[in-house]
Amino acid sequence: MNKTVSRCRDAVCSILGNEGLFLLAAFLLRGVLFADPLKWHMEEMTNVYAYFLCPWGGLLVGFRLLRAKEHPENSGKEIPFLALLFSWIVLPFLFRFGFTFNNIVTDIGYFIVFFGLYASIRERDRDERDKRLAEISLLFSILGIIWGGLLLYCAVTGKRFGIETGGIIFGVQGGILYSGAHYNSEGMMAIGCLFMGLALFERKPLGMRILGVTAAVISMFVIILSQSRSSRYAMLIAFSSGVFIKLIMTPFVHNKILHKCIAVGCAAAVLVGGYLLSAGITEMALAHYEKLTQKGTEVSTVENGYHSEAGILETGFVEVHLSSDAVAEEKMTGKARAAIDATFSDRTNVWHNLLSLWRENPKKLVIGWGVGNVGSLIAHDTSHEMDGSTAVHNTFLQFIADFGIIGFLIQICFFAAILPNALRSLAAGAKGVAPGLLSMTMMVIAILAIGMMESAPLGQMTPTNLMLYTALAFLAADGSLAK
Repeated sequence: MNKTVSRCRDAVCSILGNEGLFLLAAFLLRGVLFADPLKWHMEEMTNVYAYFLCPWGGLLVGFRLLRAKEHPENSGKEIPFLALLFSWIVLPFLFRFGFTFNNIVTDIGYFIVFFGLYASIRERDRDERDKRLAEISLLFSILGIIWGGLLLYCAVTGKRFGIETGGIIFGVQGGILYSGAHYNSEGMMAIGCLFMGLALFERKPLGMRILGVTAAVISMFVIILSQSRSSRYAMLIAFSSGVFIKLIMTPFVHNKILHKCIAVGCAAAVLVGGYLLSAGITEMALAHYEKLTQKGTEVSTVENGYHSEAGILETGFVEVHLSSDAVAEEKMTGKARAAIDATFSDRTNVWHNLLSLWRENPKKLVIGWGVGNVGSLIAHDTSHEMDGSTAVHNTFLQFIADFGIIGFLIQICFFAAILPNALRSLAAGAKGVAPGLLSMTMMVIAILAIGMMESAPLGQMTPTNLMLYTALAFLAADGSLAK
């Protein structure tokens, strides 16, 4: 009886102490399942997040503290910076604003990401950590194949789901492939699946390689068809950087200058070629959507006909009741988004408003406004003015706006502290010594590139924030053992 109880306890602790399973659950609840077609179940998912996922994250912190007592030598020199950053996020803003909902949610989120995810993975033994990376990359490869496969199925067949909810659909609309969330959010989630798939591809077993490359390719198509410029360009920058790093670390030419020139040329070719290929795929997809629409219109005309006032348009996407004037408009499937626009989709106006605020309130530049307090102050004279609030759309400026220069400098110190180890991990990964680390490096590059246009990467418990700190944990830890 005692043995059975002991085995059950060990099994439960093994599951609850698995950072990979927690990461997947958090990624699903904060990303994939947080979609408009599922909004009728949003209350249940919110309860699962509050009463199951957050306590689970607390347990991870507890398990990490127990391991730290047994193996204090595994603790990294960057952990005190995380503790200092967390103290700055909690104490001054708690004193300034009290126990507000934003403060509590923010504090819990950063607590879990810093100590239940990053520190927990960072301080594991190397063999355990390598096993954990293999598990996480396998889980997210499977997720990428299922979630991305459903999206591509919708793109190919024209099926659409969640129309009755009145929000963002799961399928194609206006030439953009949506997952029930904003296309930029969709692209950021696909970035995580993409590079976890590539991390699995770096493993030796053939089955893992096939699964990994399948997930990576599917995720890449999702990013392209979502028409998220932030994620598409971040993906290309990461691919280009990965090629450059791999070639630099592979001495195939004795002449160092020629070697570097070849590496730079190949990286540039990947960047330009990837951009042109993405644009070509987008145009082909738009042509395919147009054919589906035309085919659906022909069927509707023959089988149902149109009345002078109204008709039924049974497109390849959905059957809808339309006025006769709206039929032609519904057939328009959308166009490819421009490569770039002068204001980066009104981001420069938002940044201008933020800079003006800082000039008027230099004290807030130093100490920050607190989470959720600056958005309503920078929405005027932008496309978000009717909404009354907006994100900063730059994760670094957002972090400064929330926590001030003081918080941002502590964050920079954390990054600087792990940089030497990360560079050693990068070298080991590029040489094939440590499977998965090159892909983790590429994912960090992609997420930081996304951060130039989006607020999510440094925001607590967002899918990109979860993936960023997970990748950094593997890079910082393995680098420390590669000396």
